[in-house]
Amino acid sequence: MKLGFALIPSSPFFDKIVEIENTYHEGGGFFSNMKLSKNMPHIPLFSGKVKDEFDFVKLTEDLAKEYRNLLKEGIISFESVQYVPKGWYLYICKNTPNLRALHKFVLDRIYDSIILDPKRFSRDVGLNKIQTDSLERYGYRYAGEAFMPFIPIGRALDKNDILLNALNLEFAKIPKMTSIDKIVAFKPGANGTCKRVLYEMFA
Repeated sequence: MKLGFALIPSSPFFDKIVEIENTYHEGGGFFSNMKLSKNMPHIPLFSGKVKDEFDFVKLTEDLAKEYRNLLKEGIISFESVQYVPKGWYLYICKNTPNLRALHKFVLDRIYDSIILDPKRFSRDVGLNKIQTDSLERYGYRYAGEAFMPFIPIGRALDKNDILLNALNLEFAKIPKMTSIDKIVAFKPGANGTCKRVLYEMFA
């Protein structure tokens, strides 16, 4: 099954992200219309294929406990919207030791249940060597040494500098920091969307 684990920002930050996504997915050339897919802004800690019997409920509960231990202040900081080949627009989080520790916590627990998809090795383009190694080892380009926390904004055919600048102007209007509301296990959708929440814990 396809499975992801993520941190969900609190309101009003969450609502502002939704508002920006809805605006730019109507005319920005993104593949998925967020109004139709009802995307939930999220910071993925892992996303990939795992064995059907994997206990995502237990890991979500344990992850919530680990989050409370590591991030007592619960504040996540953001930097800017960046374009990442091929076609990705990501709102980049500050990559802190605590976020990396949460990612490692998930990765260590899920590693033996990961199902690798060789088709992705040739399909995914624009990866650097560290990301390629991570994809081949973990089935997720941002795993291990390549971990990079972000909120996926959308995916388009290619880089559009006008769109990138417009998104950064919009994101400059909202606070660069947010607390976390929930920790979730989710079913990943197309182009970085969250198709369905499978289980959630309040942070």
